[in-house]
Formats: sequence, C-alpha cells, structure tokens
Amino acid sequence: MQPASDTWALPKGLPVKTLTGALARSFALDPAPEYRAAVTYADSFDWRLYRQGCLLRCHDRFWTLYHGQQGEVTLQKDGPELKTSCFPWEFPAGPLRGLLEPVLERRCLLPCARLILHERRINLRNHDGKTVARLSIESQYPEGGKPCQRLLRLFPVRGYEQEAESLRRILAEQGVSQKASPLSGFEEGCAALGRRPLDYNAKVLRPLHPEDTAGKAARSIHRQLLELMEVNLPGLLADLDIEFLHDFRVAVRRMRSAASLFKRVFPEAELRSLKKDCTLLGRLSGPTRDLDVHLLSGQETRSLLPEYLWPGADAFWEELAARRREEQRDLARALTGRKIRALFKRRHRFLEAEAGKMGPDAGLPIHSLAAQLVRRRCRRVLRQGQSLHAATSDEELHRLRIACKKLRYSLEFFTSLYPPQEMQALLHHLKKVQDALGTFNDLSIQQAWLQDYLGNPPPEWGKSGASPLIPAAVGALMQEMHQKRQGLRAQAMEAFRRFARCIREEHVILLRPPPSAQQESP
Repeated sequence: MQPASDTWALPKGLPVKTLTGALARSFALDPAPEYRAAVTYADSFDWRLYRQGCLLRCHDRFWTLYHGQQGEVTLQKDGPELKTSCFPWEFPAGPLRGLLEPVLERRCLLPCARLILHERRINLRNHDGKTVARLSIESQYPEGGKPCQRLLRLFPVRGYEQEAESLRRILAEQGVSQKASPLSGFEEGCAALGRRPLDYNAKVLRPLHPEDTAGKAARSIHRQLLELMEVNLPGLLADLDIEFLHDFRVAVRRMRSAASLFKRVFPEAELRSLKKDCTLLGRLSGPTRDLDVHLLSGQETRSLLPEYLWPGADAFWEELAARRREEQRDLARALTGRKIRALFKRRHRFLEAEAGKMGPDAGLPIHSLAAQLVRRRCRRVLRQGQSLHAATSDEELHRLRIACKKLRYSLEFFTSLYPPQEMQALLHHLKKVQDALGTFNDLSIQQAWLQDYLGNPPPEWGKSGASPLIPAAVGALMQEMHQKRQGLRAQAMEAFRRFARCIREEHVILLRPPPSAQQESP
C-alpha cells in the first residue's frame, strides 16, 4: 500500500509532549481517552481482496473495508466473529457482503495478520472553540511483539482548510514529514503469522532461465508443484474451504503431466515412481472432489427446478453433504497416514539428492526442448479439434479436453520462455476451450453418477419424509444437465475455432522455437 496523504511516521526522537506543546501555541487541545484494541486483518488464502487493492479488518464483530492506495475506508459494517475462518455468506445481507461474495466466491476468510492497535486522539479547536481537525497518534504491532512504528494521522474538518494547512506546517517544523500508510503494521502482522502479501499463487510458477538445462528446469518445476501440494495440505485437512483440495489436485495433475512431458529427462525409475505417486494422490482425493462438484452444481441448479421438487432436491443434497463429510474424513486420515508421509519424503529425497543418472534429454537447453514439446502438444490439439462438429462423440470431446489440458500445463511451465503478451492472449483463448469442455465433462460424469444413484438408491431414502420426491428431483436434475451439455457442445466448438485461428494467424510463434532458440539457429 502507498502512503496516505495525511498520515506520517512520527520521528523516533520526537517526544509526543514536544509535539503537543507546539500545537498548543496555535490551537486548543482536547485529548480523548486512550484506546487499545486487538484487530485482525482477513483475506482468502490466495489474497483475492489484496489483489483488488482492498484490506479487510475486524475488531470483534465490527468490520472495516479499506481500499485504494491511500487506505480509504470504503465500508464499516457488523459481521460474523472471525475465529478460525468465515465465509462471505455469513455476513448480513448488505453492501459489504455484496462486495465480498463476487470476489471471494467459495473461498473463506482467514486471519492474515493480528495486530494490537494503541491510539491517542486529540481534537483541535480554534479561538472560537470550533473543532477544526482531529489528530490521532497510534502504534500498530503484532500480538506479542513490540511497537514497530508510531503514526500520526490528521483528519481535517470540512470547511477549515486554512487551519489544516497551518497544522501541516507546524508538523513539518517539528520534523513530521515522512509519509506513511495508515495500515503500515499490516505487513509486520502478516510476517508474525508466517505470511507475506501475495506469497501464494497456484497458477504462476517461478520463471525458468533459457540457458538452464532441461534436467535443472524439470527439477525446478517438480519442486514448485510439490510446494503447492504441501502448502495446501493444512487447509485441505482442516476442510477450511473446497479450493484447498482443488488446488492440491491441480498441482498433482500438473506434476503427472510434467512427468509425461519430461519422460526423456527424468531417470526411468524415478519417472515410474513419480507417476505412481501422482496416481495414488489423485485416486485418494477424487471422491471428495467429485462430491464437491455435485454439491456446487446443486446450488446452481436448484432454482431451475419446479418449486414442488425443492424438498426432494434438498433431501438429496443433504444426503450428498453427509457422504462428502465421510469422504473428507477418510481423505484426511489417508493423507496423514504413513504411506503418504513416505510419499512426500520420497519426493523430497529426489529433489535434495545430487543429480545422478538422468534421461537422454536432461542436458539439452530448456528453451530448445520446450520448443519441441510445445509444438508437439499444440499440433496434437489442432489435429484433434479440426474435425469437431455437432455430433462429435463424448469420447472424442474427452480426448480433446485432455489434450488441451496437457497443452495448457506445458504453456504454463514454459511461459517465461515466450513473449508475455502473446502467451497471455493464447492462454486466455485456450482457457475458454478448457472451461467449456471441462464443464461438459463434469456434467457427463454427474449424469452417469446420478443414473447409477437412481439404480442403486441408498437405504437412507426410506427414512426421509421427502424420499418420494427424490427420484423425481434427481430425474429433473439430469434433464437440466442434458440441456446444459447441448449448449456447452456448441460453446466449445466456437471457443476452439477462435483458439485455432489465434494460433494460426496471431500466435504462430508457438509453432516455431522460442526466441532464444531461434537466435542460435544457423
């Protein structure tokens, strides 16, 4: 955050008594009782509010949203008490909840900084006894820490601009000139909790250096994906929100894709071990994620059903939610078990060991190998998608989806080796294709799952008062999903046409070596 216009850092050698004495020569001072409070800053694990230029702070059940470079107060409202976590839908309906929900979506709010705020306020009056400004002298410091900085904040009263300028002049004469953010203790508070603003981004990997060998680059990618898995584990195990599991599974899939991508870089034995580990993690985490997708779809679909089917749909989703809790407990038990602990130790041993015997391509420059791998996957996607039509089978769409996913992972791994603007534009078009194909695939899986569910109803149905309506509600859900799939098929076709045109006409560079590789060509 940038400094606020009327917030300064108090010089360490300036006693408050000296400052108030200088002010008292021109204004009458009316001090208020000193104020001390514990405040908590909250954000999603992936800093969604901070990325929007916002900071959210709470004291008990009172919440303040700051925005912009000057830390301006946007909203102050009551809300839930923040202990471990809370969700935007726990806030009362109103403007604050309306701002939080579209930004946070399914992510919960977590404490990212806890500070002690110590404040001393002084009202300043002119010769007529009118209050012309308010002065705040405050300290912010992490719980258990020492005051990191004293701040002085000036709040002029509207209509007394000349007096405000006089106050600024007096402050400057006393050495108060260094601008500061009114939220300057925020970063120190984050550090005390082991966080740093923007320290997590599941989508962006650290850049590769074109001159690195393929072996070094492959290990770097492996290390970063392992870090992503491990940093999401605590939130996944505590079931704080469903995105921890989602990001964990994406990191597993990307690692599995990297194993295939670098099959001539990694040692053969390590490659087999890596693929086996990724398969195990994917299999363990799949059932819980599948139920998450079902429940999310239910939330979006309920309003489309006839109202008389709502009790049956609600009873169905309650049963799914109960099953999901069981799957989550099984997943947490498995991920904390000896077998998975050994898996992560095995991954670390490989990364910490000195590079021994590697595959035949390990010594190639990464920019050269990346060009080959991206071209291969790019051409495969274009080849599979060129015959896309309205009657394309679900199996063909599934294969195209997998090919697009592998291409996207490759582009994300090697994005630092290509011109940033071109890569961003291409990833944007590819994501549109993936979104349509991914949702189509999710709906296909859900339809098959629901059909099996109807054929093998659980015993709990007979215990539910809404049980007669459950089959009808599930049938209606399947019909809604079928209609959505038809629309998504056409959407995927159009998105793919744009993507293919983007590659052939604007981003043909992907079908050639990266710039560094071209420069080395004779």
